[in-house]
Amino acid sequence: MRVRRLHERRGMAPSRLELPAVPAIVAQGSDELTAALLAARSLNDVRVAVLPRLRREVGLSAVGIVLNRTEEPTTIIDDGNSGRSAILQSFAAADGNLKSVEAFGELPLDRIDGRLIFLVDPREASSATAALRRICPFLGAALRNVLDFEKLYQMAITDPLTGLYNRRFFDEVLQRELSSSRRHDRLIALLAMDLDGFKRINDVAGHAAGDYALVEVARALRAATRQSDLVARTGGDEFLILMVAGNATRAQILANRIIRKIQSVSTAGTNGRLSASIGIATAPPWPVDPGEFIAGADSALYEAKRRGKGKSVFIRWDERAPDRRAG
Repeated sequence: MRVRRLHERRGMAPSRLELPAVPAIVAQGSDELTAALLAARSLNDVRVAVLPRLRREVGLSAVGIVLNRTEEPTTIIDDGNSGRSAILQSFAAADGNLKSVEAFGELPLDRIDGRLIFLVDPREASSATAALRRICPFLGAALRNVLDFEKLYQMAITDPLTGLYNRRFFDEVLQRELSSSRRHDRLIALLAMDLDGFKRINDVAGHAAGDYALVEVARALRAATRQSDLVARTGGDEFLILMVAGNATRAQILANRIIRKIQSVSTAGTNGRLSASIGIATAPPWPVDPGEFIAGADSALYEAKRRGKGKSVFIRWDERAPDRRAG
C-alpha cells in the first residue's frame, strides 16, 4: 500500500442465477456494510450499496475500485457528490511528486486483479488505511462473486459464437417492451433478418468459414445498430433486431443500413458473397403477443426473399390482417 500526498489541480471538480455467497465472516465494518457485501450481484450494486457505506464508515473523502479486466480498466467511484471523482481518478494515475492537501491511498484486493483507491484527510490516513486493510479481503471476495455472477449471466443470455443475445433473452425483453409500449403509447419495430448465400459458404468452404462469416455479420450488426437496439441470433443464419422507439420509416432506414454493412462482410477468403433479406413489423395498435409480433416480421421477411436477395420489406398490419384492426 502506498499513501501519497497530492494537491487538488486547478479547475478540477474536486431470471436470477445463484452463486455461492461471499463467506459469511463479518468484515471490520457495520452490519449494513457486511450485508451489502454479501448481497452484491453486480458492479452497480457495489457502486450504489457498498462504496457509499465504506466511504462513510471509514471517513473517506472518496473511494473507488479499479478492475484490470480489459485493456481499459473498469473504475467505479463514490465521492458522496463532493466532486472528487475526477480528482481521485487523476490521483490514481499521478506520479506521486505533487504536493498535497489530501492523502491518496491504494490497496490491492484479494482474489481479483484490482485495487482499492481512496482520498482521506492526511491526519486520518493511518487509521483509515488500517481499517481498509481489514476490509479488503472481504471486498475482494465480494467482487470475485460479482464478476463470476456476471460472467455466468452473460453466458446464459448470449450466443456463444457471436456474442449477440440469444432467443430466450430476446423473447423476455420483447415481452416487456411490448407491454411498456402499450402503457406509454410508444412505437417499437421488429426486424427479422436472414442471410442470403450463407448455405453456399458452409457447403463450399466448410463450417469453420461459416462460423467466421457469422462472427463478422455480428460485428456488422453492432456497427449498424444503436446501443438501445437489441440484436439476437435466433438460429443458424437468422437474426432479430428490436428497435425501441422505432417507427416504420426508422426501421426501413436501419434495414437498408444493415444490408449495406452485410454486403461488405468478409467471408474468410472464399468466393462467397453475403447479402441479407429483412422483414419489418411495427407493433399494431391492438395487443399482440411476442409470437404474433415475430410472425409478422417473418411474414415480411418471406416477401423480401421472394423479391430477391438484399431486399427489405415492410407490410402494414391492416394489409396483412384487416380483421385485426383496432376497435
